Amino acid sequence: MCEEAITNIKEFLDKVEKLKNREKKNEVFFRGVTNEKYGINGSLPKIYRDGYIDHENEIINDTIANKHEYFKNCKTAIEKLELLQHYGIPTRLLDITRNPLVALYFACLFENEDSVENGEVILYHMDRKDIKYNDSDAVSILANLAFMPGDFSLPVDQDDDKLKENSNYKKLIHQICSEKSYFTRSIDKKHLKDYILCVIPNLNNKRIIAQQGAFLLYGMQDGNKSKPSRIDAKEYKYIICNKITIDRSKKKEIIEELAALGISHEVLFPELENYINVIEKKYKTESKKGLV
Repeated sequence: MCEEAITNIKEFLDKVEKLKNREKKNEVFFRGVTNEKYGINGSLPKIYRDGYIDHENEIINDTIANKHEYFKNCKTAIEKLELLQHYGIPTRLLDITRNPLVALYFACLFENEDSVENGEVILYHMDRKDIKYNDSDAVSILANLAFMPGDFSLPVDQDDDKLKENSNYKKLIHQICSEKSYFTRSIDKKHLKDYILCVIPNLNNKRIIAQQGAFLLYGMQDGNKSKPSRIDAKEYKYIICNKITIDRSKKKEIIEELAALGISHEVLFPELENYINVIEKKYKTESKKGLV
C-alpha cells in the first residue's frame, strides 16, 4: 500500500523524524528529486546516464585540459570530481544534503510546467564507518576509478595474490600513488564490489555551505567500471533507504513556505551568475508591443 503524499512542511518534518528514529545508530542524508518515478535506484550520478560512463576519463581529461586554470589548486582525484560536479560536468558523485528542507526544496521543483509530477525525498541512513572525508584512502580508490579507461574491469573474484598481478589492478594502484605516495599499494576487495561512500567535502565554496552538501561516491558493480554500484546489493545492507512522496498539487505552496524559512534558489545558489533568476522574477515584465 502506497503511503499518502505529504502536503506541507510540518507533515514532512514529522515523517522525517519517524524515519530517522528507526535507525538511530546511523547518520541520515537526504536527496530531493522532482519526479517520484526515478526512485532510489533511478537516482544515479549523471555519469551513468546518456552513455557518458564509456567516456568518463575522456570527459575529465578534456575538461581539465581546456579549463586548466580552474583545477590548478586541485591536488587529488576527489577534489577534481567535486569541482566538475559543481559546474555540472557528469561525474560518479551524487549530490545529497544533511538538511531535509534543502532536499524538500529540490523535490518541489518542476521538470515541466505543463506536467507536474509528485516529488520525492530519499533518506540515506549511512553507517558512520562509510562516511569519509577527502583524505580517506577509500575515497581515493573510488575517485581514481574515474580516471581509468571506459573498458576498465577487475577480476574481483580471484584470490588476492592473483588480483595483485592483474595489469588493471596495477594501473589503478599507480594512479592512486600519483596523489598519495604513502598509499599501501593494496586494495581491500570490498572497495571494488558494489561499494558506495558518503563523502563530506571541504567547505570551500558558497554553494556547498548553503546547501549543507555532501556526496555519494559510487564505485564499481562486481569489478566492472561501466556499471554503477547497487545500493540494494547484498554487501550493502547497511545503507538503508526510505522515501517520502511530495504531493504534486502542493509543490508551489511548499516552495513558498520554504522561502519564508530562508530556503530558496537565491540562498541555495549564492553565486553572482545565478542571481539573474532573482532579477527576472522581481523585475521582468512582458515587452510592450511594437518594441524591437
